[in-house]
Amino acid sequence: MKYNLNVPRKFHDAVAYSPDGKWVAAGCTDHSFRVWEAATSKETLRNENHTGPIMALAFSPDSRWLASASSDRTIKIWDVASGQKRAELLGHTDPLSSVAFSPDGRYVVSGAGAIRFNPGSAGEVKLWDASTGALAAELKGHTRGVSSVAFSPDGRTVASASRDNSVKLWTCPARRRRKRRARSECRRARNVPSGRCEACSIEPAPDGLVYSDPPWLSDS
Repeated sequence: MKYNLNVPRKFHDAVAYSPDGKWVAAGCTDHSFRVWEAATSKETLRNENHTGPIMALAFSPDSRWLASASSDRTIKIWDVASGQKRAELLGHTDPLSSVAFSPDGRYVVSGAGAIRFNPGSAGEVKLWDASTGALAAELKGHTRGVSSVAFSPDGRTVASASRDNSVKLWTCPARRRRKRRARSECRRARNVPSGRCEACSIEPAPDGLVYSDPPWLSDS
């Protein structure tokens, strides 16, 4: 073990490593998240701005920004160096469960409704402008909570994994440069045998969808 980071005695639901390798962030059930220098384990940022547990964290590709997604139904984007809030993303009706930046850092995708104390969610996937916090698109098609979201390496496709026994691929509507808020059609879907897909990613391979179904997670 290289370091044991100084964290509060609270359960941790989220962790993220910055792409440049400089920062590590962790989110807690006490509604806070912390950022440390990876090389020294020095704490550089402590934030207690959310009103619910932090369920997901994601750094922007340039490592300048950190998105925090909470069960308080909000996503907030922070300047890692200063700790100042850049944008607040409002519009989810279910507690957040996942968040990711696009490869160019211009957009954020979020998924909601897959946490244990909200089993009745229909599942939400939303696409946001990272600089303004404006809603760019709603990706509708899941019938239960969305547990994980991811962008393809070229930023043209979004993947979403849900407890409705499916993983869906969406053409990123923000790339169409429409003036009005867009809605995207699901271009591809896969069924997951156990019905509990908890994570997904898109890899640069001919059939690049990877999903994970951890046995320790369940709807109960």
